[in-house]
Amino acid sequence: MARGLPAPAVALWSILIFGIAGVSTAHADRRPVAVIDLSGEPTTVELARQLHTELANHPDLQALADPAISAELYGENPDEDGFKLKDARLAKDDAEAQLARFEFGLAANSAARGQAELHLVAPIGTVTALYAQLAFVLGQAQLGLRRPAEAGEAFALAHRLDPALAPDPARYLPDIIGAFDAAKARYAGTGKLVISGAGRLWIDGKDSGVAPVEVTAEAGPHVVWLTGAERESRAARVVVEAGKTASAAIEDAPASDRVKVRRARTALRNAPDPAARATAMKQLADLVGVRDAVLLSIAGGKVIVQTWNAGTRDHAPGFSALRELGNAKPVELLGPLAPPRAPVKPVDPPFVPIKPLETRRWYQRRSVQASLVVGVLATVVGTILIVRAADDDMVPLDSNLGQAMRSAP
Repeated sequence: MARGLPAPAVALWSILIFGIAGVSTAHADRRPVAVIDLSGEPTTVELARQLHTELANHPDLQALADPAISAELYGENPDEDGFKLKDARLAKDDAEAQLARFEFGLAANSAARGQAELHLVAPIGTVTALYAQLAFVLGQAQLGLRRPAEAGEAFALAHRLDPALAPDPARYLPDIIGAFDAAKARYAGTGKLVISGAGRLWIDGKDSGVAPVEVTAEAGPHVVWLTGAERESRAARVVVEAGKTASAAIEDAPASDRVKVRRARTALRNAPDPAARATAMKQLADLVGVRDAVLLSIAGGKVIVQTWNAGTRDHAPGFSALRELGNAKPVELLGPLAPPRAPVKPVDPPFVPIKPLETRRWYQRRSVQASLVVGVLATVVGTILIVRAADDDMVPLDSNLGQAMRSAP
């Protein structure tokens, strides 16, 4: 028993402490759930927020611990490369306008800036063709700066990246047409190209395996990209000489967790078939550390809800059937992952009587009165004992006086 505390108080504190410990343990056992918005529409965004509110108070489930990761799973999914592509196109427009004003130095800088933007994106879609156009503009700027060797290299790269690119004689001067045609036949033979760095390898926009690696490449300028799900895209330009070995060192650029989650969400949304969808869902779940998820989408103007589970003793692994939201409440959407608990009858806490505070004056308290009585009795008894002891020691005066008179002469 705690020293100085009455037994009822100790019991009450024990109940409180064990109750708090029980709540903490129960909270730690709640399973995290990923709420994944596959449409990015305002309706699904609002529903995702409502689900997060429900998860905050759910007895068995909870939202992801990192709100920054949760935010990557709903709302508009930004195009990772879209802004860079836009900047590259703007740089190309600037360079062409500067060429028209004969501002060749500015045009060269603008074209190089556009190519640098494309070094940060995966070379798919229109990326390679846009890079070729920027190389063609750069070649024109180098001709204007009276740098024929640099112009020939730029024109050769433009032709390699986009063999269909051909300057229109009605639009371009003969010296530009002639330099471009000469650059196409400028390089011959092959050489070795050593790529250092880790990732998916793309040479001139063509998938070329995995780096690091050494490959045989045609002589002339090349653009080498490294991409991958675990890294940011990076690229470098290199010129291979016939019969020699050239090298391209591309830095490692690990992707952040948020970028990885964003890419995995895009892969899930764009999955072409059920098998690809299952694989994408598993990868996303592993990234965010969950075994349960709620997927939101829109079809035909209606919100569609689906749950996913990695497989537990209560659930088979995989996706649930699709269902329309209808009038269902957010908490009901979590039912397939954790059915509502049966209501528990509340238990009243044990009654601990509290001793009322003493309100009487000090001299009215029984303890004080008892002490006073004891004190008075002790005084009386002590006085009696003292008196008796004194009587025993005294000599009677009358007997002593008579004896003395009788013995006098």
